[in-house]
Amino acid sequence: MEKNNPKSKWRLSIFDIVIITLVIVAGIAVLFFNTDIFGNKDGGEDTKVKYTIELTNLLENSTQMIKVDDEVMDASKKFRLGTIVDVQISDTLVTVKDLTTGNYVQKVLPNNKTALVTIEAPATETDSTITVDNGYVLRGGNGITIVGPGYTGGGFVLYIERSDDAE
Repeated sequence: MEKNNPKSKWRLSIFDIVIITLVIVAGIAVLFFNTDIFGNKDGGEDTKVKYTIELTNLLENSTQMIKVDDEVMDASKKFRLGTIVDVQISDTLVTVKDLTTGNYVQKVLPNNKTALVTIEAPATETDSTITVDNGYVLRGGNGITIVGPGYTGGGFVLYIERSDDAE
């Protein structure tokens, strides 16, 4: 004997259509007012920004490849970071303990260089963030790895100069 399984039939009513429409409109409104999908909605100002990165533990040969006017980008997410406007190369210093005196001294690390690279890029500036060109959020002290033509290097953002600081 077969069991009588009643099939539940869900019928779309006018009330269901109104609820579904309201949910879709609310979702679009949230996207429109809280994201940059539809343009710059957070009141940011388009400007130019200069920032300095300290690239550490570079080999001597790679420092010769870093040149002014190189276009650089982020190594992991491939964001365009801007154009190099200044490069300063120096020896890499490390702090070590002198075993005879017990004092800490700075020594030059052989075959390694440090580069201070100043980059200029178009940016969008708000009260809380500076977003470089195509989405990279720039913050002082953040670790960053850059890629240029023939070289790569990692370090930290040391200085950020906004356009109104230069005037």
